[in-house]
Amino acid sequence: MSTHRRMSVLHGLSRPRWKAPAWVSWLLAALALLSLLYLVSPYVTLWRLERAVAAAPPSALAGFVDIAAVRDQIRRRLNKDAESRIGEVSDSFIDWLQLALRRSGDDALEQTVTLDWLRGLLAAHRTTGRGLPVEHAFYATPFRFRVRVGGDPPLHLVLEPRWLGWRVTAVYY
Repeated sequence: MSTHRRMSVLHGLSRPRWKAPAWVSWLLAALALLSLLYLVSPYVTLWRLERAVAAAPPSALAGFVDIAAVRDQIRRRLNKDAESRIGEVSDSFIDWLQLALRRSGDDALEQTVTLDWLRGLLAAHRTTGRGLPVEHAFYATPFRFRVRVGGDPPLHLVLEPRWLGWRVTAVYY
């Protein structure tokens, strides 16, 4: 039997292909677009945060920072029994915390960890002409985005999605 004849016999045995309705294609395209937007959105938030640090007063950071969550993560880091999103901290961060706790007492974090403080940290790490020298910015989990800003010591930001976009929920250096 010739090759051509064998192929024509096999061709007749092939199953008919299922053709998806048009709405399935549109749904898959919409899901792909939403996924792409989700993947890009923390980078856009980081860019907008950097722009706010450069040109706006500290109150402009309120749309990008959940300051209560930042304070909570620092509290959790101080509590050995609680889990925190803050990783290894530098000696200067520990020194800063000790000084703040001694000076302010019970309300130390509320008085020290403010939008002014965060703007000062970010502004201190900015380089002229380049903005924030981001060394690493990527997803740690699908709902947690970690940023490492260069400097000595490097500044770490943790962003998490909220209803109105990504927000900084932890800061340490």
